[in-house]
Amino acid sequence: MKPEHLSPYLKHLIETTDSPALKRQFLASPDEKIFSPYDTADPLAEERFSVTPFLIHRYPEKVLWLTTQRCAAVCRYCFRKHRLDETTVPGESDIEAACGYLRAHTEVGEMLLSGGDPLMLSDSRLETVLRLFSRVRPLRFRICTRMPVTAPDRITDELLSRLNGYRMRFSVHINCTDELTEEACAALEKIRRFGFEVLTQTVLLRGVNDSREQLAALFLSFADLGLTPYYLFQGDLAAETAAFRVSIQRGRRLYRQVCRQLRGLPVPKYAVDLPDGGGKVVIEPSRIAAVRGKKIWFRSDSGRLFAYPIE
Repeated sequence: MKPEHLSPYLKHLIETTDSPALKRQFLASPDEKIFSPYDTADPLAEERFSVTPFLIHRYPEKVLWLTTQRCAAVCRYCFRKHRLDETTVPGESDIEAACGYLRAHTEVGEMLLSGGDPLMLSDSRLETVLRLFSRVRPLRFRICTRMPVTAPDRITDELLSRLNGYRMRFSVHINCTDELTEEACAALEKIRRFGFEVLTQTVLLRGVNDSREQLAALFLSFADLGLTPYYLFQGDLAAETAAFRVSIQRGRRLYRQVCRQLRGLPVPKYAVDLPDGGGKVVIEPSRIAAVRGKKIWFRSDSGRLFAYPIE
């Protein structure tokens, strides 16, 4: 089991609010010892799609760069939890290898910066990474981060000023309204004030946000904060995360209920990252090819069928 790691901000927040949703997300639990036969250490087959060290190319037009293996806090349900290692970081030779790959693959127009959390890098190091990749061609960047809700003081004017010269969006992972403290909301507003679009990513988690009331309140908060609702994710089939997953049938019912309640307001798309590298698909009837036994068969963008278990 991965050791706990909490930012000072998050540790204080959990101690003062006693929030069950925050405790479940960030404090180690015996639930992580629950085993599912579907679980794997690499549920999205990222190793297969790694084209150079730290560079993953699964979708034709975009790549993902693993900037660091560090986070401000370790989420207990994280599908990369077992890869988090503070000593493993890309060096200059890794960046040059990735740049060489990008030069040869002109179809790539966007790079997602992930990890770990890219905002664990210093301002100067993050700017250096962006500058080196931008020399290949003017890429669009997306910073995939949890930092506004796990360490909001990281979102500084200096950081955002350095990023302002790049075509940039933020994709912020937020799972429950207890994360949207005054400090977190101020950090999100600061990002928007600098002109960056903020997309939301939420994981449907048992014991955190798996009710109509909780999801509706969260999505209403996104609207109030001017965030762009992007994805509500079905849980990945990652090792030690079975107890966090909501069944896909229940997830579909919850999503329909929330959409009816919030009719007229934008809501995230309910999606699943298909096992075995099938890619991301929205969970809707047109994507479901069949339901047989204990599996739902989804049709990927390539037309292939991939099974997600009915747990």
